[in-house]
Amino acid sequence: MSRVGLVVVGAGPHALTVTAELIVDGLVDPGELVVLDPTGCWLDQWQRAFDRLGITHLRSPVVHHPHPEVDAILRRRDLRDGDVTAGEVPVPSQRVFLALARELVEALDLDGCVQPARARSLHVGEDGTVHVECDDATSIRADRVVVATNTAVPVTLQGLVPCAVPEPPEVTAGDHVVVIGGGLTAAQLVRRVLVDGAGVTLVTRRPIVERAFDVDPGWMGPKYLADYTRLADPVERLAAVREARDGGSMPAGDAEWIRGLAASGQIELCEGAAATAVERNGDTTIVRLAGGHEVRCDHVVAALGSRFAVENDPLLAPFVASGRVGAIGGYPLLDPALRVPGTSVHVCGRAAMLELGPAAGNLSGARRAARRISAHVAGVDPVAADPGVSNQPIVPSRCGSGVAAGRSWAG
Repeated sequence: MSRVGLVVVGAGPHALTVTAELIVDGLVDPGELVVLDPTGCWLDQWQRAFDRLGITHLRSPVVHHPHPEVDAILRRRDLRDGDVTAGEVPVPSQRVFLALARELVEALDLDGCVQPARARSLHVGEDGTVHVECDDATSIRADRVVVATNTAVPVTLQGLVPCAVPEPPEVTAGDHVVVIGGGLTAAQLVRRVLVDGAGVTLVTRRPIVERAFDVDPGWMGPKYLADYTRLADPVERLAAVREARDGGSMPAGDAEWIRGLAASGQIELCEGAAATAVERNGDTTIVRLAGGHEVRCDHVVAALGSRFAVENDPLLAPFVASGRVGAIGGYPLLDPALRVPGTSVHVCGRAAMLELGPAAGNLSGARRAARRISAHVAGVDPVAADPGVSNQPIVPSRCGSGVAAGRSWAG
């Protein structure tokens, strides 16, 4: 069994954000790092999801990304028209976001760190090291592990197969597609299907909610987080998280576009008419709605979001079952360093929701998780190192320096 300093499970944006922070702070050497992801590549699933849905821009602000410097996109010399949107809160294009990530991986010598394997289980040894069992029959002994996976289960309907990232149907001109969902992904699916030449009915369970981001920006800073961090009762934290997230939403521009299409007859909008089931009758698909109504179509695609439950996470569920970590509402009760208490297993993403608040699964949450984990490894109070402001540099003295850990940033 090989031994390394750090194993990171997952190779998405959260994994890259935390890994980059630990390396830049000089707390981990790339030679002592193993990243486990079935794809064998950084951000592979992220890019595939964006390409599948035809997404050109992120929803997160331009200061939220894996690079340790918050202004890394804004000060790039290769920005093109549209790479950063105009407006009060600019967002980046997928192109520039991925370019930044690729250059970060290259600058920190992280290309060879990703092994194409899936972590199957974690076992904490008597000496505190973590034994990571992989699906390729290999084992790794690590001083520290960061679990940066997204094991949320897609919400679905009777008659539909759950899908983590909705797959736009293959259509021909004249086909009719029902898109189910009231969030931004549903709007992106409508756009994609229209481009392919099909007719569309959009079904939403409630009137479309307009919101620039999936949570209020106040949750990305002290406006709301200051009060949240003072909540000692996890039941109260869970209630605050659920109220803040409150289902799917669309930025105002997308909602206006959808309503404009409906007003001009280019799509049918069944707003506030919850779908209850999907049935197939020969070549026809029937979407049943609350109240006994139905819509007949050729294809159905649903964007109903997902739910996280630690009991469904193969790496974390055993810690809950053994009583090593408590859970409430599907979220583990981590310590302030985002650890399974008493271990060197750190967790980020939606699993850290009760500790970080409702934006834990967003890119802003990745930056705050990086602060907490890096501070703990450095022997610093993780809460003091995380003021809850996600648009500030992780280490203020580094902002604008252009050099970190002996490396010059590209771009």
